[in-house]
Amino acid sequence: MRANSRQNILLSLGLVGATVFLFSPGLFRSEIPAFRDAYHFYYPQAVWLDRCVAGGELFPSWNASEGLGGSVAGQSSTALYYPLRVIWLLPALSVAQRFSLLIVVHLLIAAAGIHYAARKLSPGGQGGWLAAISYTLSCPVLFQHTNLIYLCSAAWIGFVLGALAEAVSPATKKSTGMSCLVFSTACSMMVLAGDPHTAANALVVAAAAITLRTLWKSWSSKSLRQPAQRFLQLMIWSAAAIALIASATAVQWLPTLRWSTNSSRWANTPVASPEPAQAFQDETGRIGSVLASQPTAHHRIYDFSLPPWHLATSVWPTLGGHYQPNHSRWLDILPTEGRMWIPSIYFGFLPLLFALSALGKPTCAGSRGLLLLAVFSCLASMGNYSFIWQCREGLTGLGGEELAQSLPKDHVGSVYWGLTQIVPGYDAFRFPAKWLVWFAAAGSLLAGLQLTAHPLVNQMTLERKKRSAIFSLISTSGLLFSLAAGLLLLSPSWSQSIDRRLLASAADIWLATPSSSAIVTSTLVAFATPLVSLAAVRYLRSHRRATEKITWLVLAEMTLVSCCWTVFVPAPAPQAAGPPAMHSPAGAPFAVANDQRL
Repeated sequence: MRANSRQNILLSLGLVGATVFLFSPGLFRSEIPAFRDAYHFYYPQAVWLDRCVAGGELFPSWNASEGLGGSVAGQSSTALYYPLRVIWLLPALSVAQRFSLLIVVHLLIAAAGIHYAARKLSPGGQGGWLAAISYTLSCPVLFQHTNLIYLCSAAWIGFVLGALAEAVSPATKKSTGMSCLVFSTACSMMVLAGDPHTAANALVVAAAAITLRTLWKSWSSKSLRQPAQRFLQLMIWSAAAIALIASATAVQWLPTLRWSTNSSRWANTPVASPEPAQAFQDETGRIGSVLASQPTAHHRIYDFSLPPWHLATSVWPTLGGHYQPNHSRWLDILPTEGRMWIPSIYFGFLPLLFALSALGKPTCAGSRGLLLLAVFSCLASMGNYSFIWQCREGLTGLGGEELAQSLPKDHVGSVYWGLTQIVPGYDAFRFPAKWLVWFAAAGSLLAGLQLTAHPLVNQMTLERKKRSAIFSLISTSGLLFSLAAGLLLLSPSWSQSIDRRLLASAADIWLATPSSSAIVTSTLVAFATPLVSLAAVRYLRSHRRATEKITWLVLAEMTLVSCCWTVFVPAPAPQAAGPPAMHSPAGAPFAVANDQRL
């Protein structure tokens, strides 16, 4: 067996082992993820669907137990027609075990997709596994196990990027057709999994890639004939892809579109017209009157946005703390901290260093595109945190409250706002932070390409040395500060005061009890991680096969850090009859929820 083949097999087994380890409480003890939607929505929904299947109803049409009743197919999160729903039907496994198995399968699909994209961008390169590990175990991807449909869509992003890389590069008609099929299949899987938003983002990325590639060729070519022909080919490619996606997912988007017209978000009109109100009336006639009297719901589109200070977590993974099993999010005390999405944007310290090295010396044309995607997706994920927001905060701090109030809304002028103005119907999507999976994908692929072009057996460049020295200095200072803070918190009065402050600023039943000692632990882990990684890489880069060893180092480091983002609790006891109720994991369950692997 060739050395490369043996190494590929070992790395694939290592990644499988890492994901199984992270989700072993669910796979082997039938526990379920503790955080928010995974616990109180997706698991009860899975139990209800399992009971429907046990009763002979594989595709139930109506759920009478959710609200006042709802269409099952119309609620895309049920993913009735998603091909990998077959995992929910496996015999001899509990619903909780299938839940974790589905997570592990999609994490491995995510790794395969990014590895596929890396091969398309750099054929024969050895950085594909670094990119796959970095993306799969990055917090923007891994933490989506708490919101299952978003993990399912993130799993297919690598195939989208790989197909785009093949489509925009010179290729034969055969490979162009295959790239169209791969792209449309990946987007279709996103829609069928219940996440049309990521599929829409994929189309935005495709449109940008095609446009920029055409403009670049037009500028660099002496004749416009060849770029024009290529642009026409890409337009045909795009039309074929959209047609395939629309036809393959019609079974899902048609009932979803029909059911969505009952929402108050549809054209900003109240939900309850006299006809549907009459359908819901009970014997007293009160339900209909209550529905008819409800005001129009005005949802904010930009609530889930990435605050700029969260960018620091790309270097120090647990700097902001976590929500569970102990609440250590000290950032919650900031008055401008927005609604939570993920606790970190970390995709590995060493992968980050390699990705940053592309700023000075990109390896190929694909690297430039990935750099643009990383910057764009990071800016788009900030949503509300625009230049207008910065001006408002500055004026408020200087005492100009009246002038601050006269400014436009915070989201005006942001990248995400620009998308809502340019892309028809894009304002139906409310989550700017969903662009973070694209940031993780672009950063991970950049890391893999740079590792391939500049293996660690060579001397590190001067720029990377300077960057490493800066991060090391800050990390060492932070580590010493955290140790000093830990000594201060030995005083009960200090720790109790901080805990009360956290509890007052983050009163949320889905969060664990605030803990000042957990804050110290999180900051210690945050600052120690890059120091340990740098020490290890300085030792390894002088050894043979350093590139492969650094990939194993990243796998070990990402697995250990990922333990901070996977928390499990026992599944709630099943009810005797009827659908499962929504549960809150607050209170007693967290007394036993502390994962012992940490």
